[in-house]
Amino acid sequence: MNLRRCAVPQPAISHDPRWRCAAPNRRRMGIRTVVPLVVVCVSALSTDAVGGVFENNPSFNALEAAWKTWKSSVEFKGEYVLREGNAATKELALEGRFGSQAGNPKAENYATGVFIKLGDRMRYSQEYKVHSDLKKNGGVERFFDEISTNALSLQSEFKGGQLSATVIPRPDNLAGVVVSGTWMLTAFHPFSAGVKLDGTLKDFLDARPGIDEKVVSASIVKPDASHIEIQVVKTFEKADTLAHHCRFRTDVVPPVIERIEIIGSDLQSRNVKQECVVSFEDFVQCKGGLMPRCVRKAFGPIVPVGKDRPVWIADEWKSNDLGETTPTENDFVYIAPEGSSIVGLNAKVPIVDGKYHLDLADYTSNRKGVRYQFG
Repeated sequence: MNLRRCAVPQPAISHDPRWRCAAPNRRRMGIRTVVPLVVVCVSALSTDAVGGVFENNPSFNALEAAWKTWKSSVEFKGEYVLREGNAATKELALEGRFGSQAGNPKAENYATGVFIKLGDRMRYSQEYKVHSDLKKNGGVERFFDEISTNALSLQSEFKGGQLSATVIPRPDNLAGVVVSGTWMLTAFHPFSAGVKLDGTLKDFLDARPGIDEKVVSASIVKPDASHIEIQVVKTFEKADTLAHHCRFRTDVVPPVIERIEIIGSDLQSRNVKQECVVSFEDFVQCKGGLMPRCVRKAFGPIVPVGKDRPVWIADEWKSNDLGETTPTENDFVYIAPEGSSIVGLNAKVPIVDGKYHLDLADYTSNRKGVRYQFG
């Protein structure tokens, strides 16, 4: 097993140096979606893009439209815990049986935060925590908070023991939080990895730009009455095969993604080298659609430095209260002690009871910077 040539892209969210292994190609990956409609199969494509293959396919177009509808309409609020560790098998990783859930709480890193969406506003915060016995190996605690609208983004973090925030105009055609440098595993950004931050279903299926990757087959299948799956096979560097699977649950409106898989195999022997599987579970009804309270990911197998046996990198994002509370506009007000650093504004920030209260909805962006629009 030559891990150095594995083609499976993988989100670079591991902060534990023990996981630096013989597989350095761990780029962000997308999530696969399943859509139930017309069944189509296309083979021997040998193309850089699969979008043209599905261009006139009603199943693909319906799924892509449904995904965009869900993303723009769903609203939610919840606190979460994000765990990162190692599991002996793929099955254990996808069951969440690692670290604290396997009797070894010191063998995991974890983060806590909030994830909120209301209209075009989104907030994603994260306090990343490392157990004390891991700090000697380079683990660093950190805090990150981002609030965004369709026009502006505020990114806040602790720098040198002080809270610092930066307000920037949003990149064009980018929905949701920017989440620069954040350990993130949610249902809202499944197609981000390896392609672009706010990737689409088509981006996930196409060959990645700047890489010797070709799409060789594509199909849409209906495994049962309530699911549709898109399957795309690519070749990587003329030596490996990448199979992308994306499953949609279609008995709800709008449809939701339940599982994404990327399987890397040797082109000649067809032996599996590495896999990345993301599972979305425990769906709850929120305004505008369903949201999963649990997202789990398994990536492997890999051999950690200094070890002989392969393991699976395991991640779990879990919220116990998602969907129970309705988000409000107050959830998106940034509050910080007076005197904290806020960069990017050409206006004073309102002060209430000795604290900054910054609501991005009160600001506009132009060539001269971000300005307060009511003063």
